[in-house]
Amino acid sequence: MKRYRTIKELQESIKELNNALAADPNNAIIWVQKGDAHFEYREYAAAIKCYERALNLDPTVNLQVKLGVAYYQGGYYAKAIASYAEALKSDPTNADLWYHKGEAHYVLEECSDAINCYSEALKYDPTNADIWYSKGLALYQLGAYPEANACYDAALENDSDKINRIDILYEKAQVLVKLEGYQEALPYYSDALDEYYEYAVWNDDPELFGWPCCPTYLDEEDILNGLTHALAQLGIDDEKAKNYIKRLKQIRLEKMRLF
Repeated sequence: MKRYRTIKELQESIKELNNALAADPNNAIIWVQKGDAHFEYREYAAAIKCYERALNLDPTVNLQVKLGVAYYQGGYYAKAIASYAEALKSDPTNADLWYHKGEAHYVLEECSDAINCYSEALKYDPTNADIWYSKGLALYQLGAYPEANACYDAALENDSDKINRIDILYEKAQVLVKLEGYQEALPYYSDALDEYYEYAVWNDDPELFGWPCCPTYLDEEDILNGLTHALAQLGIDDEKAKNYIKRLKQIRLEKMRLF
């Protein structure tokens, strides 16, 4: 799939592809390329229509993976599962396909099915931190806390690029709290907070594609909530704990002022 750096470049490419399709409307390859461009533009419904049109024109085009991702990003999770399942028929040892199928099951709260998919993925990619982390999340949802804890350990061990480091540290702390390991949870909350402060920057260049540079779905309040709860359970009320509580109150006050 071609990558476009600027919005202008992407818009120009879509215009060119529309002109090409006007001249050759039954060209499946051009429909795929147009679908790729819409996908890059995060227009997932348009991308799906292009991919489906390409398949109607040429059923031999290998599009199940792209369709699966587009369905998932567009919120069509059941269709994403069906696309990944179809792709797995011809590529059953593909860890990425198993992982993404698991992600779709997880969003639908089909945690047992998600865990089965993650387990299959780990057979073929046992050092993938993302898969260990996702399996931990699904196990946590089922209340299998010791097993989730082991998955987070494996995720941390294999998280060489540290892309999901904040989330893994936080979830590791959360599951330790569920296991009443409050003291053990403290360094994980603390490390998650330190990582958050280090990476919490925003890429505000409107000409570039990308998400916030801070690689996490969490915000500061989430981490401080967990940390102060663990400190309270341990009866720790030192100056550092008071500063955490003070910062948490400040965040909540700032949010109230926004509404």
